[in-house]
Amino acid sequence: MTGIASCEADFLDCSKHFAQLCHGEDDVTEVISMETWLGWPWLQERLGPPGSKALLTEEAARAIWSQLIPEGSQATLSDFVKLYNEVCMSCKKATAIQALLRGRTGRRSAERTLAQVQGESAEHKATVEARLAPFNPTPPCAVTQALDALTVGPNDVLYDLGCGDGCVLVAAAARGARAVGVEYDVQLAEKARKHAADAGVADLVSIVHGDACTIDLA
Repeated sequence: MTGIASCEADFLDCSKHFAQLCHGEDDVTEVISMETWLGWPWLQERLGPPGSKALLTEEAARAIWSQLIPEGSQATLSDFVKLYNEVCMSCKKATAIQALLRGRTGRRSAERTLAQVQGESAEHKATVEARLAPFNPTPPCAVTQALDALTVGPNDVLYDLGCGDGCVLVAAAARGARAVGVEYDVQLAEKARKHAADAGVADLVSIVHGDACTIDLA
């Protein structure tokens, strides 16, 4: 069995993976048990122990099953799609919470650093102040949902201010759009360029190393 790459598979993908899980049962059926569902590779990639970087704990996944599937019952394809959608929503919430916590930690760290450099040069302070917005990778499912919402296509130009590793730009370029990213961190800017090159879309992606608040994109 193979897990789908991100959390925006269409119904056909769910049908395919559900069928694979059904064939993994002792008897080929049209339903799956909770334990079979918990063993789904796509779901396993998102599960982990409390305190880890995982988006969900196994306990949370079991709670989702219990919420949607009557006690003692197994999941049909329709149930499987509902479980999948609920896990996606839970992962989005977890990602938002993690981003908030990382942001708070980053701000506190930056505030301490700024306090330590009082009296330093203006250039040094500006470099330190840039750390107030820590890099927070966007999960593939959120990237796809954003591009879908914007209906990004071959005739579009997408700008990403603070583009980080360039994942949004590369995804937009994969749809045929031109993509321009601005990134203050030189290492992330280089990473974004490499990401575009590795994906074969470097001709559609431009990465500018600079301050998104001052750079001229006209």
